[in-house]
This record gives sequence, C-alpha cells and structure tokens, in this order.
Amino acid sequence: MKKVVLSLIIILLICMISGCKSNEKKIKNNEILYDMAVNYIISNDDSEDRGKERYNMFADYIRFETTKDNKYRYAYMWIATESYYVADNKIVSTTGSSIPYKFTFEMKKDKVVKYETPEDGNGYAKSIKKMFPDDIENKVINYKYSSDKIIRDVKDFYRDISDQEIYTYTGEEYIKLNK
Repeated sequence: MKKVVLSLIIILLICMISGCKSNEKKIKNNEILYDMAVNYIISNDDSEDRGKERYNMFADYIRFETTKDNKYRYAYMWIATESYYVADNKIVSTTGSSIPYKFTFEMKKDKVVKYETPEDGNGYAKSIKKMFPDDIENKVINYKYSSDKIIRDVKDFYRDISDQEIYTYTGEEYIKLNK
C-alpha cells in the first residue's frame, strides 16, 4: 500500500513540475479551426446596430495554438472585432472587442461546442492561466493587439464613402475618432 501511495505522489509531482494541465496534444495544420471560430463569432453577432445602413462586423485574429484530447479539438487565439455602419455619408464605429478565446470543437465534426473568454479585472491573469496551455499563457497575457488591419479592411469596404474618417455617434453629433 505504501508503494502505491508513494508512486501516486511521485506521478503527481512529476505532473506538477512539468506543468501538466490535461492530456491535450498539439496539432498542426488546423487553420480551419481558426476560421470556423471567427465565423462563429461573426455569425452570432447580436449587435443592436445590425439593421443600420451597410452594417458590417470586421474581424482579425492571431493564432496561438491548436490542440486535441480524446474528445475535442481546441483553438487558442486572440480575436478582435469592430462593427461599423454608414450614416449621413460617414463611417460610424459602433461596437468592438479584442480578447483571447479558447474554442472547443467536436472531434469528428467541424462544429463549435463552446468558447471561453477570460474574466475581467483582477481575475484576468488567473483565468488565462486556467484556460490556456502553459507554453502560451504568458504570450496571451502580454499580447498587445493593433487594429491597423481592421481599419484598412473598413476603409476598403467603405471605399465609396467620400469621407474616409471614422466617427462615433453620441445621439446628437458625430465625433471624429483617431483611427
């Protein structure tokens, strides 16, 4: 009995030292998972501005890693989204986000089962460490996103609008943003 307990303690110590979180294995060539994740976010856009003239959600993403276990595949990534519409011949910024995600996919089907995002504020770093594999958690915590690509995409999408500045609308006036 003592040998069994000692063996279990040694196994647990090895796992703790090596940073084992799960039995996930890295997988390569799964670009489709990243694309499906972004499409999932866009297709589930529930912005109240969706019905406005030429409304569109733009997205950009950074790939961190894809893994799998016996049941699921996972995509770890950063997704930035920004939504815009046209009013009074102006490009108007509405909603946006820029956060890390963990997507869970069915093993055999290309279907999102769920996604997770970290907690806000004081719980942010702790939740990142819980959600992401050890080898990328610090990259995620320290990642700084730049919206340059989205802004280029927005201006290209609305290239027929003569005023290429981007505005926000307060309900009373348009205010030019520095984008």
